[in-house]
Amino acid sequence: MLISSCQAKVRFKPYCVTSAITRLTGTIEPTTLLTLEENANAMLKQGERLVLRGLGHHEGPKAHLIPVPPRGGVPGKKFTLLTDQRVEPSGSGKLEILFCSDPPSRAGQSATLLSLNLDLSGGNAASPRLVCKSSYEDVINIPASNKNSKAAFDDAQPFSYFQYSLEDLTEYQFVAIVDKHEKATPGFLIAEFSDSSDSVIPTRVSLGRLLSAGLTILLPADRPMVTDIKVPALRSSLLAYKLKLNRQGCKPDSELFAPIVRQYISDPYESKFFVNVKAIDVNLHGVAPYMPPHIRENAAGIGVSFELWSDRSCSAPLQISLQVDVLGSLGRLAMRYRTVFAAFPLVIVAMVLRKQFRVYDQTGVFINFSESLELCIRSSLPLTFLGFSLLATTLATSKSVVTQGVQSSWQSNATETPIDYGKNDLLLGSQDTFFWFLVPLFGIISVGACVVVHYAATTIIYLLGLLRSTVAAQQGYIKHENGK
Repeated sequence: MLISSCQAKVRFKPYCVTSAITRLTGTIEPTTLLTLEENANAMLKQGERLVLRGLGHHEGPKAHLIPVPPRGGVPGKKFTLLTDQRVEPSGSGKLEILFCSDPPSRAGQSATLLSLNLDLSGGNAASPRLVCKSSYEDVINIPASNKNSKAAFDDAQPFSYFQYSLEDLTEYQFVAIVDKHEKATPGFLIAEFSDSSDSVIPTRVSLGRLLSAGLTILLPADRPMVTDIKVPALRSSLLAYKLKLNRQGCKPDSELFAPIVRQYISDPYESKFFVNVKAIDVNLHGVAPYMPPHIRENAAGIGVSFELWSDRSCSAPLQISLQVDVLGSLGRLAMRYRTVFAAFPLVIVAMVLRKQFRVYDQTGVFINFSESLELCIRSSLPLTFLGFSLLATTLATSKSVVTQGVQSSWQSNATETPIDYGKNDLLLGSQDTFFWFLVPLFGIISVGACVVVHYAATTIIYLLGLLRSTVAAQQGYIKHENGK
């Protein structure tokens, strides 16, 4: 079985889900001989979903068989399984997840040479047998989520999750879930095959539409357990969002587990979990200003995706809404462009001084700061901000065109270096023309800051002058009294 690099680092990252689906390789031979008790094991129908509420409710081990769909149907079908039980190596655990097929019938092969023998028939030689491979090494731990969960890093036993594409299960006929609990044990297990048309939801909303109206998705009551929502427009680190889940008509006590959301982005790679989700703050380290461009421009990997685990036991639809967080976005803009609030006020003060000197040269009267600022607001400042906005848009457009041209030449000649690490150093430091309005926005804020600082300084000077005159008058009165 193929262990992903994410699982190899489990010591450092206990909750790790790769973007690729876990794969069972055909090079590893079966290790378990599963002998079934005739007419005593649960065989699900094709496409049926397995839901176990509690384990160990049967006398002795119990096998649940899920038939693997045949190839040639709907493309993109996958198998997913989620349980709150710990999955241990084959033969030593209370729960076995096996991928089984009929015993080999070719000469020279024998099913009795397997290392593990799991007999559920009580020694009946006529019982059906299956040769199986354990899926223990493919288990992915994700944070546990129930109605009392607070954070993904809580000290709680994680859930066990499996995910396989149908193409990797074509050599098997059944998925066998063997419950070996000797007594009733609280817990759950959900397993199903789902189509990509139902489990993957691509959105085609633009960034402008996302900011103005948000995004609302209604998942039906018969939705898959795992849903992947892709939002390509959500890729900038300058904006913050709020994601809300509304479980309509669903009581927390009726659910096997509370919703889990995994927010991830492929370039730069970032993955985070949220448990017991009702409303979460969405922040990402995506496209950032003044940062070097990505080495690989992969259009399919642009944007944020939300992987959602939800329980549909209460047969109620699930509404997902994504809205921009105005205050959070302003905070991120202030952090990313904090140097602007030093540069723009300096430009404004320089223009105000220039206007004061020009008026003095023409009339011989040196006007005060507020009058000069008012004249600049009526004449030169709007033109200056408009010029900066056009320049920022022109730089972003020209950089994107140059990047596309260099990429095409780089693809034809791999020895050339197509990356210009200094192309995001000017003005807004971004190739996204959508944020052209930031220049006039920062200009208005800087003008307001200059006005506030001017009136604050004027007020302080006035109070200091009033204090000085009061003290001087008091001292003069004392001297006058002493002279008498």
